[in-house]
Amino acid sequence: LEPWIPAVSVVPAVLFLLFLRSMWGLDSGGHWSFGGPWGLRASCDRRIPAIPEGVHFCAFPVSLRSSGLRFSASQPSLAVPAIPVFPITLLSRIPCGEFGLRPGGSFHLDLGVLEVSDLLSVYEDYLKIEKRASANTVSSYLRDVHQFAAAMGNKGVELAQVVTQEVEDYANSLVKRGKSPATVTRSVASIKSFYSCLMGKGYVSVNPAKGVAPAKVERKLPQVLTSKEVELFLEQPECTDLKGYRDRAMLELLYATGIRVSELIELDVDDLNLPGGVLKCFSKGKERMIPLYPTAIRALGEYINNVRPQLVDSAEETALFVNMSGERMSRQGFWKLIKHYQEKAGIQKDITPHTLRHSFAAHLLENGADLRSIQEMLGHADISSTQIYSKLINQKIKDVYKKAHPRA
Repeated sequence: LEPWIPAVSVVPAVLFLLFLRSMWGLDSGGHWSFGGPWGLRASCDRRIPAIPEGVHFCAFPVSLRSSGLRFSASQPSLAVPAIPVFPITLLSRIPCGEFGLRPGGSFHLDLGVLEVSDLLSVYEDYLKIEKRASANTVSSYLRDVHQFAAAMGNKGVELAQVVTQEVEDYANSLVKRGKSPATVTRSVASIKSFYSCLMGKGYVSVNPAKGVAPAKVERKLPQVLTSKEVELFLEQPECTDLKGYRDRAMLELLYATGIRVSELIELDVDDLNLPGGVLKCFSKGKERMIPLYPTAIRALGEYINNVRPQLVDSAEETALFVNMSGERMSRQGFWKLIKHYQEKAGIQKDITPHTLRHSFAAHLLENGADLRSIQEMLGHADISSTQIYSKLINQKIKDVYKKAHPRA
């Protein structure tokens, strides 16, 4: 037998293996274990027939794929869930002694583990495109998984090799660091979602977070404003300049519809139907229609017809609410606006953009609206999220009873 009999091309395969040797330090021996920029691992899982002493060659195919590399003595190529970037297959007789393959030995090298940054990119696309998650959800979940990946990296554990015990240990470590049950629960949910994504795309075979129980969260009743406090708060923007008209319209719309601040700043002019008195709101791939009360319609009409044209720089700007520079309003900008008017009104409660959403739902329920209608307007996927307002009303009744009943 001749030591070099190329089936396709000898030179590319040899150069490629020499490159691997130089990059990841392949050493002699039948079993290899080494690390590299992709967290590579090598193992022996297939016997090669005994070769006469002194003859150093073997034959194996090479399949290069987008998610890594795989060398195998048994398969000419492997199907990969990801789209191949370099669909190259080489079949060559390669001198084995150079790379530590000996008579009767075996060879299996799997480089199918991506870098952490690549896995996180896959997950980010999954959240944005497949799940249609909001920007805040994407940011929160990615932050949780980044922190988990860093913790696993410090332990020397690859993300693809994580087991349930390690997820549980990580959750317990968050508790020991003083994280709230809600934070721990969200972190576990993020990790579970991450591995669910990887399973669906074929990067892992099991979800190590599936059996991890979430932390027990004591759900607090939301803080709401009284009707008088809402009236006081909405009166704070003074309609004497462009900013005052804009702010009044924003606050009226927020209380009139109960939409999230993320939904508020994403609204376009076309989402508003003032003649019909309704707002069209898109969230998580779903559309819902929410009615508007007359005061909100008037405030929005004044803003759209007289104020907004003076604020926008371009006729192509579609944002309903813009800042004083003519660009779409940001979450941070609206947060500052809320805090400014809370201080101006002298309201002691801590008011956030979500406070008006809670107040909207509680006041509707208090005045006879049914839970299903409120669920629809709030955009809750599960009725249990809306039922918290029933508990709020029941608690209010109990408080009134304790204060008013002579024997309470």
